[in-house]
Amino acid sequence: MKKSLFAVAVFALVLAGCAHQYGSTTPDPAHPQVSVSAGKVSVDQEVIKVPKGAPNFRITWHLPGGSPYQFDPTTGIAFDKSAEQFSCTLGEGGQTYVCTDANTAPGRFKYTVNVRDAGKPLAPLDPFIDNG
Repeated sequence: MKKSLFAVAVFALVLAGCAHQYGSTTPDPAHPQVSVSAGKVSVDQEVIKVPKGAPNFRITWHLPGGSPYQFDPTTGIAFDKSAEQFSCTLGEGGQTYVCTDANTAPGRFKYTVNVRDAGKPLAPLDPFIDNG
């Protein structure tokens, strides 16, 4: 019996280690990944789903480290409407952009991602944030 319990415990630890090593396949709404391929900007989440009941939810968009890409310093992440819901600033070396979502109003909010390649603007991308 002790050997069976030990085997089950070891198996559970191995599974937990594998899950941690490979991570979740679900995108993290607090850390969307921005990438550029063939001059086109994309985000790993077409809609960022902010957890319900999470006031002042902080979202940090990330560009690949060491790449020539940077967020536009003033409009890296810009909102079409309800700007009072969001407060944004440029992060570390232009590779991150941080916004705090007050998350006081439900709805879907369109935003624009503005990225530069060695100072030259790329075509913007217009995804959404969903405050459930």
